[in-house]
Amino acid sequence: MDVDSRIPSLAPLQRSHDANALEAELKQLVLFLFETYLRDAERELNVYGVPHLGSLPLIERHVKREGLALIRTEEPAMRYLYKAWRARNPKRGLHFLRMYLQLLWPNGWIVEQLWQDKGKPYPTALSSASSIGNADPSATHYLTSRIRVSIDDEGELGMNIPMVAPALRAVIAAKYVLQLSLLKRFENEVGLFNGAMAQQFYRAEGEAILPSPH
Repeated sequence: MDVDSRIPSLAPLQRSHDANALEAELKQLVLFLFETYLRDAERELNVYGVPHLGSLPLIERHVKREGLALIRTEEPAMRYLYKAWRARNPKRGLHFLRMYLQLLWPNGWIVEQLWQDKGKPYPTALSSASSIGNADPSATHYLTSRIRVSIDDEGELGMNIPMVAPALRAVIAAKYVLQLSLLKRFENEVGLFNGAMAQQFYRAEGEAILPSPH
C-alpha cells in the first residue's frame, strides 16, 4: 500500500455545514493553513511509533539510531529492513543476517557456518560444509559458532563493508563469531564462472583491514 493512501483527509471538515459566508471563509482558511504548514509535521508525529510507515527521512533517522546501515537507500528496502529489525526474535539465527545482506548486496554474498576438524586444535582447521566433501560433515568435523560472510566484489571495492560491519554483527545472536571476507570471482576466456576466492579483511573483534588493491 502506498504511504500517501494512508494519510487521513480533512473531508469531515470540508463537508461540514457553513452557517454563513464568514464561516465558509474561515473553514477554507483552516484547511489551507493545515495543509500548508501542519500536514508534514502531523504525518511524522502520527507514525512516529511505526516509523516504517513514515517518510524516508524518518525511516533513515530510526535506522541510524538502531545502529543499522544501508549502502543503497531505496525506500522499499529501508521500510522492510526496519520493520523486520523491530520484530526480531532474541532467539534469531541467521535468517535476518541473510535478509540484511540481500538488501545490501543483492545475490552477491555467501553465509557459511564453519565446521572444525575433530582431529586438529580449534580453531586451526575451519571449513565450510561444502568444502569438506563428506555427505555427513559431522563424521569428521563438528559445527562451530563461527560464521563466515563472503561478499562478492563485483562493483564493490570493499570500501563500504567496514561501514556496515558493526551492523552485521549486531543482527546475529551473541553466540556467533562473525568473519567477513571479500569474495573474488574469476572467469575463464569465454566468460563462464570458473571459481571464487575469499579474502578476509574483518574480524568480529573490531579489526578492519581493507584488501590490497594489487
